[in-house]
Amino acid sequence: MKREFFLFFCLALVLSSCIKEEDEMLESGPPSQTESAVSPVASAAGSVKQEPPRYVYPFANEKDPFRPLVGSGVSKGSADKDPQRIVLNFSLLELKGIIQDKNGKIALISSRDGEPFTLKSGRIYDKRNRKMNGVTGIIKENSIVIFGESNNVKELSLRK
Repeated sequence: MKREFFLFFCLALVLSSCIKEEDEMLESGPPSQTESAVSPVASAAGSVKQEPPRYVYPFANEKDPFRPLVGSGVSKGSADKDPQRIVLNFSLLELKGIIQDKNGKIALISSRDGEPFTLKSGRIYDKRNRKMNGVTGIIKENSIVIFGESNNVKELSLRK
């Protein structure tokens, strides 16, 4: 008797959840254009996995929201300066940090004006991920060595 009651209870629970899902689908109407649609063949096979929509920050080329509005982080003339000139003048650069990811080490470099650069795989890139020509580098444990045109060499160390 208890077993029959338990089976009846499970069956009623499953049926009630199916009815609720059907009611929700009927109330919500047909899927909107923003929802990703799966073809009937793929849904019948059950092999296609729907990916959640990826978020894209639409203001990537605008002002950095994490940069301070006042203080040493703002420089009036930094927007007018050429990043290539900043990189070629080694005295304006300082090493901020070295991080490790699955692809290798990445060095975070900053100019005195606050212009960010990265050194990865021997190449230096600006904040828009454009390669800086004429400059290469090596990442060591706590420092980097930068090689420029006409045999210029500069080692930048992490500050403690």
